Amino acid sequence: MKNLTLTFVQRLKAANILGLASGNLEKIQPLSTALEVIRFTEEETKQIKITPNGGGIVAYEPPAPEFGMKDVSLEDAHAAAVLRELDAFQGYQVADVAWLTDLKKQLS
Repeated sequence: MKNLTLTFVQRLKAANILGLASGNLEKIQPLSTALEVIRFTEEETKQIKITPNGGGIVAYEPPAPEFGMKDVSLEDAHAAAVLRELDAFQGYQVADVAWLTDLKKQLS
């Protein structure tokens, strides 16, 4: 069992990446289970300020600095699946290094 403390940014970015995952059921089932734990609830989503910035870019702003922090537990197999998916994703930018490095450390 992996116990993680996730920030707003980690939850937002990881949920977006996991939501894009494709493959056979064996691959996506553990990712789906992890996504349900990581993603924002409907109530949390209502509190996030979403601003289109043009060109398909959207800014997500939490209502408070500590908003979205969440302690979660993932089965080791689910954590390993998430780690593999994060490693396989090819759409990162330099700004992703800090949140991604910490999340990968927690998943390892």
